Amino acid sequence: MDFSARSLGLAIGVIVGLIVTVVILKLINKDGNTKTKYDEMQLITRGKAYTYAFWTLIIIELFLCITSTGDYKFPFNNYVLHFSAIIIGIVVQVSYCIWHNAYFGLNNSKSRFAIFAILIAVFNFGIALYLHSKGELIVDGVFQDALMNIIVGCMFIVIGIELFVKMIVDKGEMGD
Repeated sequence: MDFSARSLGLAIGVIVGLIVTVVILKLINKDGNTKTKYDEMQLITRGKAYTYAFWTLIIIELFLCITSTGDYKFPFNNYVLHFSAIIIGIVVQVSYCIWHNAYFGLNNSKSRFAIFAILIAVFNFGIALYLHSKGELIVDGVFQDALMNIIVGCMFIVIGIELFVKMIVDKGEMGD
């Protein structure tokens, strides 16, 4: 199989991202374990969340299949379109878990998660800003891969806002 430099870079980026994710999981969990522990209700809720995320991804990909058969051109390259579908699926899964008390496991540190989420968002926005300054965000009127850094940064901001709002809602319910 012949990989272009871009494809090889993407593959290496995914591998490095997975390694970083394992390290972050180890740091986020209070017990230093890479596996998050959930109770039975959380596992059931997470299963529903994965189902909703799966069907969201299927619907988006079907939409992209249908629109790609016509002459309509999105102002995004294909990588951005399909990766965005994955990000939307992740947001659906995470949002459902947050609102149904199944996002944080029994051994997670919420404050450590918040720190890493902020760092990941800032890091992604920094990369996007750098690539934009080099003229690599939009080329010939089409958003390029650098847009994904903005989308990932926004995803972590959305998750953070949801967690913050959920915390306020939970405090309000406890006072009733």
